[in-house]
Amino acid sequence: MILALDFGNSQLKAGLFKNAEAEPYRVITLPYKGLEGAFDQLLHDISSSFTCMYSSSLPPGHEALRVLGRVPAATPLSHTLHLPFRTAYRTPHTLGLDRIAACAGAIALGYPLPLLVVDAGTCITYDIIDETHTHQGGAISPGIAMRLKAMHHYAPALPLISHRDDFQPFAIGKTTADSLLEGAIGGVVLEIQGFAATYGKQKALTTVLTGGSSGYLAGKLESGIFAAPNLVLVGLCKINRLNAI
Repeated sequence: MILALDFGNSQLKAGLFKNAEAEPYRVITLPYKGLEGAFDQLLHDISSSFTCMYSSSLPPGHEALRVLGRVPAATPLSHTLHLPFRTAYRTPHTLGLDRIAACAGAIALGYPLPLLVVDAGTCITYDIIDETHTHQGGAISPGIAMRLKAMHHYAPALPLISHRDDFQPFAIGKTTADSLLEGAIGGVVLEIQGFAATYGKQKALTTVLTGGSSGYLAGKLESGIFAAPNLVLVGLCKINRLNAI
């Protein structure tokens, strides 16, 4: 059994995998508040032996990472491990671990190459993998919440608005609040579609969407974009197996 742990900016996402299955049979999201007790319960529920690989967006020394002391031989994801793709990134040591795992996950799930992997979280990352399994690079932009906060921060006269799951983009905003949501959410939708169209001009790309905002965005995007909410966990499991950890 493999335990994959993704320490995000605000919560821990854990996936349990068994045998050679690509998809996790159990996925648990744990907030950092009260994490230690919930994590101990997770370990208690795992009845068989397991290996563990994790990725983290947290700064070193963050209190949430203390739970790793409860996991024997928890292995951190690194660009130096054997990966299911090569990279043409000029600074591979700066390539985000979540980007590495998401790309590995898209390959593990067998999506046709070339690929555009979109991870819509705090930031939105775009990564291209070509037909030779080479990661070519991509782009990073602000996520929905970051855009809303930035507009309030840099233009204090504008209110701080929270994302609403019931908001439908591409209706003309009739209030300042709706106009801010239209700009942030509608902008993200158009950006994802625009990157997919621009990067895919020479050869059509398979676009795969993951991340915390993927569930909301999937229904707003044009058809032909695949949603895979557990892509990072799948990638961690794939890399674990490749390195026989």
